[in-house]
Amino acid sequence: MSATHVAALLFWLVAMVSWATSVWGAQAERLYDRVGPESRTWYWLRLFHVPPTRENCVRFVKRASVAGMFLLTIGVAMILVLEP
Repeated sequence: MSATHVAALLFWLVAMVSWATSVWGAQAERLYDRVGPESRTWYWLRLFHVPPTRENCVRFVKRASVAGMFLLTIGVAMILVLEP
């Protein structure tokens, strides 16, 4: 296993742990409490005419975290497969 593989796996592990705290922890709720419903953070909700209620904002953060986890996993898998 090369240094590139080890670095990619460590990066993946750290990112997964931090995103997992958002999905299964209370990080998303704390974010909503800190920025409030009128923040520019919820731009995408307002763009699609979704009211920025607490439930919608928390759900948005959690789903965005899952999407990020998926995309990062694909990227790291490509590094592990394509890197000699």
